[in-house]
Amino acid sequence: MSRPNKIQSQLEAALRDAEKATEADISVQKLIQTRLVILNEIASRQHSAKIRKLKKRLAEYQTENERLKAELAKALAGADAVTGADAVTTEINEALAKYHGGKNEHHI
Repeated sequence: MSRPNKIQSQLEAALRDAEKATEADISVQKLIQTRLVILNEIASRQHSAKIRKLKKRLAEYQTENERLKAELAKALAGADAVTGADAVTTEINEALAKYHGGKNEHHI
């Protein structure tokens, strides 16, 4: 498959030839018309192939994005659980400190 810019250049050349051939024989005009149709079809197919490729990449990125969102949610849930556990541990330590502090006051 030719490079897109090469096809574009060929299309432009065919259009210039078509402008010059307005007074040419009908067979020359038909030949230029056929050339334009073929080059336009090639350009269209290349464009469609590029769109399909980009849609595939987009779907892959969307899948990866969803996976990362799930991973982040899981990590945040784990962080919340750790934070919750830390809070419980802090409350227990405070209660123990009060208990031990209260015991020491009675012994004084």
